[in-house]
This record gives sequence, C-alpha cells and structure tokens, in this order.
Amino acid sequence: PMEVIAGEENFNVSLKESGAKFSFNFATVYWNSRLQTEHARLIQKILFQKSSNLMDSNKKRKADEISHTKPTLVIADMMAGVGPFAVPLA
Repeated sequence: PMEVIAGEENFNVSLKESGAKFSFNFATVYWNSRLQTEHARLIQKILFQKSSNLMDSNKKRKADEISHTKPTLVIADMMAGVGPFAVPLA
C-alpha cells in the first residue's frame, strides 16, 4: 500500500508518454516512469517492423495477385496495466 508522507492524499495523475495521455490512480495500478525510454524504443521497433512488413507484402502482391490475404502484426501486451505499449500503438 502507498503512504502519503507529506501533502495532499491524492494519487490521481495524468501524464503523457509516446503521444498518448494516461490518467490513473497510482494507488491502484503499476507505473514506472523510468521505463519511458524502453517503452519508446519498443514502440518504434514495432512500428518499424510493421511498416517493413507492409512494404514487403506490397512487393509480394505484385508477384502474386491471386492472394487476398493482408499481412498483420499481432501485439500481445501481457499484463498491460494502463497500456504503455498498446495505447500508443492503437
């Protein structure tokens, strides 16, 4: 349990990370602001992989016009909490 040492006993916060705004109560969810760089690194890596897959699929489509499948990238954000990966990627 969190304990207020000084000041108002208010754990509600709003913050912005990776272009997404998060509002939550620190007493009820886990959040570590020190992971902001890691969140941004993984989001950029996922977005780069997604755009790379789309470019590759466009080349393949030209070679095989019969296929009607679209490439997809599935992200599983296990134990997402407030969603530091899923929300910016949505």
